[in-house]
Amino acid sequence: IAQAVGCSVGNIYHYFKSKDELVIQVTSSVDAQYSVLEESYLADEANSWHDKLLDFVGQTLVISAEDPSLYRSFIHGIRYPQQGILRDNEKRVYFRVLRELVDGCKQEGTIHPDRDREELVADLVALHRGMLLEWRIYEGAFDLPRRGRRMAAALLEGCALSLLDADGAESDLPCTVEEDELSFTLDFAPAGEEAPVLI
Repeated sequence: IAQAVGCSVGNIYHYFKSKDELVIQVTSSVDAQYSVLEESYLADEANSWHDKLLDFVGQTLVISAEDPSLYRSFIHGIRYPQQGILRDNEKRVYFRVLRELVDGCKQEGTIHPDRDREELVADLVALHRGMLLEWRIYEGAFDLPRRGRRMAAALLEGCALSLLDADGAESDLPCTVEEDELSFTLDFAPAGEEAPVLI
Protein backbone atom coordinates (compact mmCIF):
# COMPACT_ATOMS: atom_id res chain seq x y z
CA ILE A 1 0.00 0.00 0.00
CA ALA A 2 2.79 2.38 0.93
CA GLN A 3 4.56 1.69 -2.37
CA ALA A 4 1.38 2.19 -4.41
CA VAL A 5 0.59 5.47 -2.62
CA GLY A 6 4.20 6.66 -2.67
CA CYS A 7 4.69 7.12 1.06
CA SER A 8 6.56 5.41 3.88
CA VAL A 9 5.22 2.44 5.82
CA GLY A 10 5.43 4.59 8.96
CA ASN A 11 3.06 7.08 7.37
CA ILE A 12 0.49 4.30 6.86
CA TYR A 13 0.74 3.41 10.57
CA HIS A 14 0.02 7.04 11.39
CA TYR A 15 -3.54 6.42 10.11
CA PHE A 16 -3.89 2.75 11.04
CA LYS A 17 -2.58 1.33 14.32
CA SER A 18 -2.19 -2.21 12.97
CA LYS A 19 -2.64 -4.40 9.90
CA ASP A 20 -5.87 -5.64 11.48
CA GLU A 21 -7.24 -2.09 11.59
CA LEU A 22 -6.29 -1.61 7.95
CA VAL A 23 -8.04 -4.84 6.96
CA ILE A 24 -11.16 -3.75 8.87
CA GLN A 25 -11.14 -0.51 6.88
CA VAL A 26 -10.91 -2.49 3.64
CA THR A 27 -13.79 -4.77 4.63
CA SER A 28 -15.95 -1.86 5.80
CA SER A 29 -16.48 -0.72 2.18
CA VAL A 30 -17.63 -4.23 1.32
CA ASP A 31 -19.85 -4.32 4.41
CA ALA A 32 -21.52 -1.15 3.12
CA GLN A 33 -22.47 -3.04 -0.06
CA TYR A 34 -23.78 -5.92 2.04
CA SER A 35 -25.84 -3.46 4.10
CA VAL A 36 -27.55 -2.21 0.94
CA LEU A 37 -28.42 -5.82 0.05
CA GLU A 38 -29.64 -6.42 3.60
CA GLU A 39 -32.00 -3.43 3.45
CA SER A 40 -33.42 -4.58 0.13
CA TYR A 41 -33.99 -8.14 1.39
CA LEU A 42 -35.72 -6.96 4.56
CA ALA A 43 -38.01 -4.67 2.53
CA ASP A 44 -38.72 -7.29 -0.15
CA GLU A 45 -42.00 -9.09 0.48
CA ALA A 46 -42.39 -10.46 -3.05
CA ASN A 47 -39.56 -13.00 -3.00
CA SER A 48 -39.10 -15.95 -0.66
CA TRP A 49 -36.32 -15.99 1.92
CA HIS A 50 -34.91 -18.96 0.05
CA ASP A 51 -34.62 -16.90 -3.15
CA LYS A 52 -33.14 -13.98 -1.22
CA LEU A 53 -30.53 -16.26 0.33
CA LEU A 54 -29.53 -17.65 -3.07
CA ASP A 55 -29.37 -14.11 -4.45
CA PHE A 56 -27.14 -13.06 -1.55
CA VAL A 57 -24.78 -15.95 -2.27
CA GLY A 58 -24.47 -14.85 -5.91
CA GLN A 59 -24.18 -11.13 -5.10
CA THR A 60 -21.51 -11.60 -2.44
CA LEU A 61 -19.45 -13.73 -4.79
CA VAL A 62 -19.54 -10.95 -7.38
CA ILE A 63 -18.63 -8.33 -4.77
CA SER A 64 -15.75 -10.47 -3.48
CA ALA A 65 -14.43 -11.23 -6.96
CA GLU A 66 -14.57 -7.62 -8.14
CA ASP A 67 -12.82 -6.07 -5.13
CA PRO A 68 -9.05 -6.65 -5.42
CA SER A 69 -8.36 -5.26 -1.94
CA LEU A 70 -10.84 -7.72 -0.45
CA TYR A 71 -9.13 -10.57 -2.30
CA ARG A 72 -5.75 -9.45 -0.89
CA SER A 73 -7.30 -9.34 2.59
CA PHE A 74 -8.59 -12.86 2.01
CA ILE A 75 -5.11 -14.10 1.05
CA HIS A 76 -3.65 -12.25 4.04
CA GLY A 77 -6.15 -13.99 6.31
CA ILE A 78 -5.13 -17.38 4.93
CA ARG A 79 -1.42 -16.62 5.41
CA TYR A 80 -1.91 -15.33 8.94
CA PRO A 81 -4.83 -17.28 10.46
CA GLN A 82 -3.75 -16.30 13.97
CA GLN A 83 -5.00 -12.77 13.23
CA GLY A 84 -8.51 -14.14 12.85
CA ILE A 85 -9.65 -11.68 10.17
CA LEU A 86 -11.58 -14.39 8.29
CA ARG A 87 -13.33 -15.83 11.33
CA ASP A 88 -16.98 -15.27 12.11
CA ASN A 89 -17.36 -11.88 13.69
CA GLU A 90 -20.57 -10.24 14.93
CA LYS A 91 -19.32 -6.88 13.63
CA ARG A 92 -19.25 -8.10 10.02
CA VAL A 93 -22.43 -7.40 8.09
CA TYR A 94 -21.85 -10.48 5.89
CA PHE A 95 -22.34 -12.89 8.79
CA ARG A 96 -25.32 -10.95 10.15
CA VAL A 97 -27.12 -11.00 6.78
CA LEU A 98 -26.48 -14.73 6.37
CA ARG A 99 -28.04 -15.36 9.78
CA GLU A 100 -31.06 -13.19 8.99
CA LEU A 101 -31.63 -14.98 5.69
CA VAL A 102 -31.25 -18.44 7.23
CA ASP A 103 -33.71 -17.46 9.99
CA GLY A 104 -36.16 -16.25 7.33
CA CYS A 105 -35.84 -19.57 5.50
CA LYS A 106 -36.52 -21.43 8.73
CA GLN A 107 -39.63 -19.30 9.39
CA GLU A 108 -41.04 -19.93 5.90
CA GLY A 109 -40.21 -23.65 6.10
CA THR A 110 -37.62 -23.92 3.32
CA ILE A 111 -35.09 -24.91 6.00
CA HIS A 112 -36.27 -27.15 8.82
CA PRO A 113 -36.56 -25.20 12.11
CA ASP A 114 -34.39 -27.77 13.93
CA ARG A 115 -31.50 -27.27 11.53
CA ASP A 116 -28.58 -25.67 13.36
CA ARG A 117 -28.27 -22.08 12.14
CA GLU A 118 -24.60 -21.64 13.00
CA GLU A 119 -23.64 -24.85 11.25
CA LEU A 120 -25.50 -23.83 8.10
CA VAL A 121 -23.95 -20.35 8.15
CA ALA A 122 -20.50 -21.97 8.47
CA ASP A 123 -21.33 -24.25 5.51
CA LEU A 124 -22.42 -21.28 3.38
CA VAL A 125 -19.26 -19.35 4.29
CA ALA A 126 -17.10 -22.37 3.34
CA LEU A 127 -19.00 -22.66 0.06
CA HIS A 128 -18.39 -18.95 -0.65
CA ARG A 129 -14.67 -19.15 0.06
CA GLY A 130 -14.22 -22.39 -1.84
CA MET A 131 -16.02 -20.96 -4.88
CA LEU A 132 -13.80 -17.87 -4.84
CA LEU A 133 -10.63 -19.96 -4.70
CA GLU A 134 -11.85 -22.26 -7.48
CA TRP A 135 -12.75 -19.25 -9.62
CA ARG A 136 -9.26 -17.78 -9.09
CA ILE A 137 -7.57 -21.12 -9.85
CA TYR A 138 -9.43 -21.30 -13.18
CA GLU A 139 -8.83 -17.58 -13.84
CA GLY A 140 -12.52 -16.70 -13.97
CA ALA A 141 -13.34 -19.38 -16.56
CA PHE A 142 -16.85 -20.03 -15.20
CA ASP A 143 -19.89 -18.01 -14.16
CA LEU A 144 -19.09 -17.54 -10.47
CA PRO A 145 -22.46 -16.28 -9.17
CA ARG A 146 -24.44 -18.85 -11.15
CA ARG A 147 -22.34 -21.76 -9.89
CA GLY A 148 -22.40 -20.38 -6.35
CA ARG A 149 -26.20 -20.11 -6.36
CA ARG A 150 -26.51 -23.61 -7.82
CA MET A 151 -24.26 -25.12 -5.14
CA ALA A 152 -26.02 -23.19 -2.37
CA ALA A 153 -29.38 -24.41 -3.70
CA ALA A 154 -28.09 -28.00 -3.52
CA LEU A 155 -26.91 -27.41 0.06
CA LEU A 156 -30.29 -25.93 1.03
CA GLU A 157 -32.15 -28.75 -0.72
CA GLY A 158 -30.25 -31.17 1.51
CA CYS A 159 -31.40 -29.14 4.52
CA ALA A 160 -35.01 -29.37 3.38
CA LEU A 161 -34.78 -33.16 3.00
CA SER A 162 -33.76 -33.62 6.62
CA LEU A 163 -37.23 -32.90 7.95
CA LEU A 164 -37.03 -35.11 11.02
CA ASP A 165 -38.10 -34.82 14.59
CA ALA A 166 -35.35 -33.97 17.05
CA ASP A 167 -35.35 -37.58 18.31
CA GLY A 168 -34.74 -38.90 14.79
CA ALA A 169 -38.28 -40.22 14.35
CA GLU A 170 -39.69 -40.39 10.85
CA SER A 171 -41.33 -37.28 9.50
CA ASP A 172 -43.59 -36.88 6.51
CA LEU A 173 -40.61 -37.92 4.38
CA PRO A 174 -39.70 -41.61 4.51
CA CYS A 175 -36.36 -41.07 6.21
CA THR A 176 -34.69 -41.18 9.62
CA VAL A 177 -31.41 -39.98 11.09
CA GLU A 178 -29.33 -41.92 13.59
CA GLU A 179 -25.90 -40.65 14.60
CA ASP A 180 -25.75 -38.27 11.59
CA GLU A 181 -26.63 -41.07 9.16
CA LEU A 182 -29.61 -40.54 6.88
CA SER A 183 -31.65 -43.60 5.91
CA PHE A 184 -34.83 -43.95 3.87
CA THR A 185 -37.64 -46.42 4.47
CA LEU A 186 -39.42 -47.50 1.31
CA ASP A 187 -42.57 -49.60 1.48
CA PHE A 188 -42.95 -51.82 -1.57
CA ALA A 189 -46.29 -53.48 -0.98
CA PRO A 190 -47.00 -56.13 -3.63
CA ALA A 191 -49.84 -55.34 -5.98
CA GLY A 192 -52.46 -58.08 -6.18
CA GLU A 193 -50.88 -61.51 -5.86
CA GLU A 194 -47.32 -60.49 -6.68
CA ALA A 195 -44.58 -61.70 -4.37
CA PRO A 196 -42.78 -59.07 -2.27
CA VAL A 197 -39.62 -57.68 -3.83
CA LEU A 198 -36.46 -57.94 -1.75
CA ILE A 199 -34.08 -55.00 -2.01
